[in-house]
Amino acid sequence: LLLLACKPSVIDMGDTAATGDSGVAGPGSGRAGDIQVTPESVAFGEVGVGCGADETVEIANVGDAELEVSSVELTGDASLVLSADAFPLSLAPGESVTVDVSFSPDAEGAAEAALLVASDDPDESLVSATVAGAGTASVVEHEQSWVQTSLHPVELVMALDGSGSMYDDIATLQQSLNALLEVMRAAGTDFRVAAVADDSGCVAGDDPYIHDGHSDEEARAILATMAGVTAGSNAERAFTQLENAWTAADDGFCNDGLFSGDRQVHLFGMSD
Repeated sequence: LLLLACKPSVIDMGDTAATGDSGVAGPGSGRAGDIQVTPESVAFGEVGVGCGADETVEIANVGDAELEVSSVELTGDASLVLSADAFPLSLAPGESVTVDVSFSPDAEGAAEAALLVASDDPDESLVSATVAGAGTASVVEHEQSWVQTSLHPVELVMALDGSGSMYDDIATLQQSLNALLEVMRAAGTDFRVAAVADDSGCVAGDDPYIHDGHSDEEARAILATMAGVTAGSNAERAFTQLENAWTAADDGFCNDGLFSGDRQVHLFGMSD
């Protein structure tokens, strides 16, 4: 089972900010602007290659006079990008402005940069905030397993999303079918496996389900027929398909006999 794993970023706010000392007198005035950049470090954490994450940095004037912010630059790895309004600009006491930093790794590995903010703060004219992240593989392989705790007869019914984006996934399911059946045969399980892809919930084909009496070749052919239905409006609504399949199992309906009361029923939805 292959999943696209784009992890969210983590911003390290801490309880400090990059700032000058407020109250330092400007030339001949006794008052001065005082810059504060929050946070002083942005940690994107792990982000999948081909994915992206964004964070915001605030530049504030915590002094008692106007502050001139002359420039804001981001220097370092090219996968870290700054988006900001045009500078220079002036900030009145208590006023602030935000800039955005994005991380879109195109390769695995660490990425670092420095956000440099220049101003006329009299005692700290250049403030630096660190920006870092790590590109990781976007595709993460997960292995699922379970322990058969009893030998009760089981019924596995899958709702398949037949839309174009799922063709590869359905092909993988068909290729893995024999391995699934082999596990259940080895456990001595009395099983039935069915798949629904039609809006009505009806199982396509002459066989309502795959059972232990079918050979591997027959099982693959039956599943191909079940999955070969043209996608409808419920293609990405697995629960609706399964509900319709359950309703259609009443006497005289298309899935008559699919669900029997003496079996453990397992329902699966397969969609993106």
